[in-house]
Amino acid sequence: MLLFVNVLHAAYLGIVASIEGRQTRDEQVLLNPPLSETQHKQLKHAVHNLVNACTVFVQKLPTDYVLYAGGSHQGHELNYSIDQSGDVATEFTVKINIPNQPVVLALGAYDASVWRIYKTANTDLVGVLVSGYESQKVIGLDPKIPLLTATYEEKSPCGYFYIGDGRILDQADKTLNAILGKSPQLYYQAADGQIVFGEPFEISEFPSSREIIGEVNAPLAGQLGINALIEAGALRPATVRDLNDYYEATGLVNTKKRINGLVSKTSVDLIKSYVVLKSITIPAGLFGKNAVIFIVAKGVLYPLGNPGHSTIYDMNSLSCAGVWCER
Repeated sequence: MLLFVNVLHAAYLGIVASIEGRQTRDEQVLLNPPLSETQHKQLKHAVHNLVNACTVFVQKLPTDYVLYAGGSHQGHELNYSIDQSGDVATEFTVKINIPNQPVVLALGAYDASVWRIYKTANTDLVGVLVSGYESQKVIGLDPKIPLLTATYEEKSPCGYFYIGDGRILDQADKTLNAILGKSPQLYYQAADGQIVFGEPFEISEFPSSREIIGEVNAPLAGQLGINALIEAGALRPATVRDLNDYYEATGLVNTKKRINGLVSKTSVDLIKSYVVLKSITIPAGLFGKNAVIFIVAKGVLYPLGNPGHSTIYDMNSLSCAGVWCER
């Protein structure tokens, strides 16, 4: 296999040299007659697909392993994010207790997730494949055990999958067959982020996944993130005056009812409204009921990050971005 790869790679390098007019004598012999541009592209594609993270992972596995798969759309919700999706991460706790046979796990979730893996001493875990649409991270795995991470966001050459019902499971099975050449012996659907392969067993308490994966300094998500920014002096709760300053500056004063001599769009505006006092990165997870209104004070930079369903009133540009702009 390795010899074949080397031959293909040598051929590919020779083709590149030929196209660029830099053939060596040996390369001229190798490429006599020279390949066409189409053949060059085909061979380049073959070399790329022949050796990548997927094939390297597969080559590290024994031939007699048993494959088990598990996961769901999302796990147990955490209070921070592990990527730039704007979503809070979720967490799965995976226990494996399958002795007397080499085992490979295929774990999949749609949402960005952290996977805690625990195994019994007599479980021979020989490989882990973790996949999903968004970012995935694994903790608790012996570094000697082969690990392959394949996600859509990272444009994995292996493709991606996650565990679900119906056609989602069918697609997962096709993807696993394409990567590993076999289907799982069993699929396990996670319940609130918990998956147990084999007989249940107790585990000791470990530090939070946020500490283990080095995300201690990552911004907290949702209302916890908002509270942290308030504590840091980067935000403060907005008042009616703050909102009316924006409405008056943007000319909305003539279209709104006056309340106590001030203008207010709706009572919703004050439920979760905050003035941005310093440069911030918006916390992840501000969707649905967690959405808020940010009022960027004059002289303050526009916030970074994904606002989700939140709305941003900017006192500098007098612009509005978000779902409440037209209400």
